Amino acid sequence: MVRMVLVVVVMVVALLGTAAAAFAAEEETITVWITGYSFQDNQGGNNARICCGAVHPEAGGSGTFDDPITVAVPGRGGRGMQTPAGVRFYAPHLRRYLIVEDSGASASAQVHLDVYVGGAGLPRSASDRCMNQITSRSAPVIRNPRPGYPVTAGPLTGPNGCHI
Repeated sequence: MVRMVLVVVVMVVALLGTAAAAFAAEEETITVWITGYSFQDNQGGNNARICCGAVHPEAGGSGTFDDPITVAVPGRGGRGMQTPAGVRFYAPHLRRYLIVEDSGASASAQVHLDVYVGGAGLPRSASDRCMNQITSRSAPVIRNPRPGYPVTAGPLTGPNGCHI
């Protein structure tokens, strides 16, 4: 009896693995609207709270594949999100991987990624300079990227502005 149950479990796991591989999302280059939000202006100011952590308990990340930077997308409180939580992107111009973990970005017909630039412990002006520097209405990104793209790991905002 135990052996039969084990065989059934192995078959189910194999089928699920095959189905997951069949439905794995393909890499796709798209053009998005990129903006930034900071520790200073997140949800009333001076916090890193997020609604839908897929990798992080708070907004953050270094930009590597395993530690992507949090982005917010249009939606409210995790509902009606334009892009589901957990979807990854690679932004070549930022040399960072990104992951959807928050909502509240301005609504747009175009895919909108509001990138968390950090800034805790720094003047708001440093975060503002970084947000201004990364903002673009026509930024090419890769949705569902593979690992291995070039990365400049680390926080986006530093004392002298943006680290790209």
